[in-house]
Amino acid sequence: MKAIKKYIINEIWPVFFSGLFIFVFIALSAQILREAEWIVSFSVGPLKILLMVWYLIPSLVLFALPAVTLLAILMAFLRMSGDNEIMALKSLGVSLKQMLPPVLFVSLTAGCLAVFLSFFGAPWANNAFENLLFNIAQTKSDIGIKERVFSNQFKGITFYVQQFSGKDRIMEDIFIVDATHPQTATTYIAKQGKLTFMPESRSIHFELRDVVFFRTTTGSNRSETGKLDSYNLPFSLNNLLAGFGNREPSAKEIPINRFIHEIKKNKKGSARYNELMTELMNKFSVPLAVFLMGLIGFPLGAQIKSGGRVVGTVVSLLVFVLYYLLLAGIKGISEIGRLSPQYGAWIPLVFLFLSYLYLFKRAKNEQAIHFFERYLFAKIAR
Repeated sequence: MKAIKKYIINEIWPVFFSGLFIFVFIALSAQILREAEWIVSFSVGPLKILLMVWYLIPSLVLFALPAVTLLAILMAFLRMSGDNEIMALKSLGVSLKQMLPPVLFVSLTAGCLAVFLSFFGAPWANNAFENLLFNIAQTKSDIGIKERVFSNQFKGITFYVQQFSGKDRIMEDIFIVDATHPQTATTYIAKQGKLTFMPESRSIHFELRDVVFFRTTTGSNRSETGKLDSYNLPFSLNNLLAGFGNREPSAKEIPINRFIHEIKKNKKGSARYNELMTELMNKFSVPLAVFLMGLIGFPLGAQIKSGGRVVGTVVSLLVFVLYYLLLAGIKGISEIGRLSPQYGAWIPLVFLFLSYLYLFKRAKNEQAIHFFERYLFAKIAR
């Protein structure tokens, strides 16, 4: 039996690692391409790009683990089923239950990796990634400020500077249009200003002096004007970095030793409280989902008789997409307070567990999944 278990494990690992590498590579490439314009405009160096990639990997691996674990185990048993190896093992008196320990070992190993990434690796990497982006913005944001040129480098803000000192970031004769608020647009005219950075809140501020402002409201004929000796115009990092950065750390950045403290700081039922509780529950539920995905791959691979790797890949993707659609839907409902986060996170796990019990029972009774064989294989044949 030891030789059989070792053989099954050796069938699973190559697909697991190759699938994980391909998924992470594709996801990283898409992420870098999406931010290519920003990287070029800020002249981000190769070392910082490598750091960005390094910090993105833990979250991408955690996201990929359920699908990769399912795919690896399904493909291993699909090949064994296609080559009649499972039938040969059964003829030697080896039951499906006796083939289960290697699956449990691989699924448990992947689940433990998910636990580490969920509780430690991903929060650390997400926080480091946000800090890196802020440091890049802090050192490079003045590149977009040019004398006597209208600039819209900052999302929702258009500004014009007559004179600018890049050394101390002092601006003279400033014209700014702030359209970051959907209902109002404010124009500021200032004699002098300075660009400052607030690392604790990851925000950038225009400190203006001798300011005249004009404010208009959408759908109203009313307008407001005034004069100020000084005015501080803040905007968060997401105005600069296409969606990255927030005034407060997101739930995905908070280390586990601070999570309970952050939850207690917020009122129960508030949006922030629901976000934190949903993320905390997901830290427990995602590793369990990885484990259950591996278990589901076992009876699925043992039952599908035709179509080979193509059908196996399609089935894996279908189960993966269905799980994540359910997870995303429950997460959205939980964050707006319609469903308790303490209960919502476990609904996808119940779905996976019941699916495993159903599929294993069919595989044990040697009842093939003819729907996948007929429908998917017919579609592929077209």
